[in-house]
Amino acid sequence: MIELSKLLPPHCQTEPSFAASHLPRATMMRVNFIPGVRQRLGWRGMRACPQAPMSQTAKIDGMTGIYGIKPEGCIDANDTGIATFSIFYFPDPEEEILNQISLSAGIVVYGDQYSEMMRDFPQYPDMASLFHIADLELRFTPDKQLTLSLVAPERDRVLAMDGIYADTDAGRQMLVEPQGAEQDLPCWSLAYPFFETVATSFSYVFEAAPAALRLQCAPHPTRLNHADGKQLFVEEDDNPLKALRLTWMLEDGLVPIAEADIDARQWKDADPGTDFDAAKWNNPLVPGARHSMDKSTMGIEELPKLIILTGFLGSGKTSFLSHFIDYQASRNLFVAVIQNEIGERGLDARLLGQHYAVKEIDEGCICCTLIDNLTVAIDQICSQYQPDFLIVETTGLANPANLLSELSELQDRLEFCSVTCMLDALNGGAALPNYAILQDQIRVADTVLINKVDLVESGQIDHLKHEVRALNPYCSLHETREGDISPRELYGVNFEGQHREANMEIEPCGCSHDGHGEKCVTHHHYGIRSQLWRPTGRISKEQLRDFLLGLPPTIFRVKGLLRLDDDDSLTVCQHVPSSVQLVPYRGQDDPAEFLVFIGEGPEEAIAQLNAILPHLDQKQSA
Repeated sequence: MIELSKLLPPHCQTEPSFAASHLPRATMMRVNFIPGVRQRLGWRGMRACPQAPMSQTAKIDGMTGIYGIKPEGCIDANDTGIATFSIFYFPDPEEEILNQISLSAGIVVYGDQYSEMMRDFPQYPDMASLFHIADLELRFTPDKQLTLSLVAPERDRVLAMDGIYADTDAGRQMLVEPQGAEQDLPCWSLAYPFFETVATSFSYVFEAAPAALRLQCAPHPTRLNHADGKQLFVEEDDNPLKALRLTWMLEDGLVPIAEADIDARQWKDADPGTDFDAAKWNNPLVPGARHSMDKSTMGIEELPKLIILTGFLGSGKTSFLSHFIDYQASRNLFVAVIQNEIGERGLDARLLGQHYAVKEIDEGCICCTLIDNLTVAIDQICSQYQPDFLIVETTGLANPANLLSELSELQDRLEFCSVTCMLDALNGGAALPNYAILQDQIRVADTVLINKVDLVESGQIDHLKHEVRALNPYCSLHETREGDISPRELYGVNFEGQHREANMEIEPCGCSHDGHGEKCVTHHHYGIRSQLWRPTGRISKEQLRDFLLGLPPTIFRVKGLLRLDDDDSLTVCQHVPSSVQLVPYRGQDDPAEFLVFIGEGPEEAIAQLNAILPHLDQKQSA
């Protein structure tokens, strides 16, 4: 009997459409919990799209490109929930498949924005449509059966009946000959490896192979494009639309129910022969693993090495992390990263009963956001993912001493390697004497990295070193550019670490997970506060930019969403001292407008902004 409780809480199992729409993603997340298992199943990486987290990109073994999966809709039909998903394949620029995609798609692949657009492809529907290869359908009937279907044409053919030409400096050039293929994409062979990996993940989680397999075919048209814009469609016998359907029974002893056809097209059952006898989904067991294995199964008792990464806002923690993960991945080691930021509650975390929300799973790492309980989250991650390294990245305004107190509960399950502090060479000199929280971050560190040294004069670096040594004479001190430094240089060949008991003037708090006590040292005790502001009128982009750039450096960050000028669309606002970013909001929801001010005296800054708005309203009414 299949235990759906491994993937969904009980109340979700009674809502067929909800279960159908979330089972693929919950299954993909679950099988990635143990690196060795996900590698054996064929997963190489997975990432939620930033602006459309219900959609994901993924990498699998044997394919150099990136897959995208995007939900399209779900319905309840009688007692069955039916969810549909679009599948995309974004090729690598060096991949030979580029010779078979359309010219429009090829131009996108070689464009400067391809990687960024691919990562968040649901926000670029016109671009994504060029790389659509298949559809995925999941049908879920509670207490009866679950069916996963792949629908894709053998090939997606587009013929240029009059040819395609381009005017160049060398004269008129023929790009596609008359009646030649503008596109001849092998959709089925591209989509099947992804489907097999997803289906095998279902078999592994359910500990059961599919009880039934059904293959169907229907006519699929080839598109004929003419130079005058006319389009014709012809059906070809050698290029069918194929539908492969796998069914798992939810209880023992049940017989698969023949469901209705996938859609109204002229489907005919086809003989699958022996084509799928060797498919990986037929074996729900996963024998062994490679590289980073299931350590408990293998009897390996090596503890994950813990690094606390701290540093003021904008110091370069993310850049350091990127280099660190690449270094470990090249050595087949796995890194778990927890960002200690309260407030982001991921859907998958709630479904799976986690204390953290998984943001990204890649070949070298899992990146998460803390939901509520750091100690429990770390315990879960170490148990489920068995990482070689665990990095807790604090917020820029966090006191690491508080984490040291809380993490003492995990001393028997972690090997404490280092408290590493990033210091911004460009702005650190001005911030250091004014903010005790930055001084405390340095005091508690055993490794300090002065970052962005390429942006300042040598005298400024020497001054910073002197200030650091005055606060912490025992730390290991290094200079970096873009956070790039060999971990071996920082932590030794065997990562034995240099962590010591910090000689600090402040005391870490001894608060419980239920809240902070009166003596807890948080950023509020340093005079740093955050305050929410909601607009009462419109402001122009130029006036907002001028206002933000005129804020004192004691306002460390301003971020939020606003409607500017007469534009009804939302703009994402991000501000740090001397820098403002205003970009279109690409989310699919319609959130309320707001700005969050973080720093000293945010009330004064908000008062200045409020003083601008009445003037604007009067000007607009005039």
